[in-house]
Amino acid sequence: MRLIRPLSVSVFCAGFFVAGFMQIPSAHAELQASVQIEQLSPATLGSWTFFSASNSTKSSKDKGVDPKRTAFSIKEFGTVTLAAKLPAGMKSTISIFRNGTLSSSKDTTQVTMNLYPNDTVRFVIKYSYSNVGTFGVTSNPTGAPLTLKGPDGFVAKAKAPYTFTNLPAGKYTIVADAISGCFTSPPYNRNIEQDKRVTIHIDLPCTAKSDADAAVDTSRLSKRAIQEAARLREALRAAKKGS
Repeated sequence: MRLIRPLSVSVFCAGFFVAGFMQIPSAHAELQASVQIEQLSPATLGSWTFFSASNSTKSSKDKGVDPKRTAFSIKEFGTVTLAAKLPAGMKSTISIFRNGTLSSSKDTTQVTMNLYPNDTVRFVIKYSYSNVGTFGVTSNPTGAPLTLKGPDGFVAKAKAPYTFTNLPAGKYTIVADAISGCFTSPPYNRNIEQDKRVTIHIDLPCTAKSDADAAVDTSRLSKRAIQEAARLREALRAAKKGS
């Protein structure tokens, strides 16, 4: 029968030391923290800037950064700040989760905290409507395509009659686009105020409903072509009167 000799204490301890050493970070390992920033909004997103302890910055507008959700590592510890820029007509709540636990949540545009080695920090910026109004539009003829433009590059499209809701306060421009037999309306400017409703009725400039008008559809013509169409209508009218 072959005897199996037990490992010596020195060999066992050495093996335990090696195994243990593999589980303990080296004293020379570079420490860092993880940061994640998210934005939630029912409409337009705002923007944010993150200031490290050394005052270096990272922004949602930086190349390659997803403004909805981004994550990065940081090796500078101490006081950090996150500042949000609000979309027009909105307010923000910023929540901070440290190592998976909610540590604070405030109605604010800026938060400051201390960042430590091995921290995992998640910032959530949630926007909600604050300073908004409504804009009701009707047209003659009905069904005109509408284009509404407003603050911060806002653009919305609809067909009249229509009421645009939750519009951030500010200056807006509405245009009724051309439909068959009618031209595009001039632009109309209106100011939207908090908790107020603005209404407007747009009469599109249309051609008369006659045989001469029916012969020419001016809804998609250039200015020069429209002038030619007008001359053609006059010629058709003259020919009809002479017949």
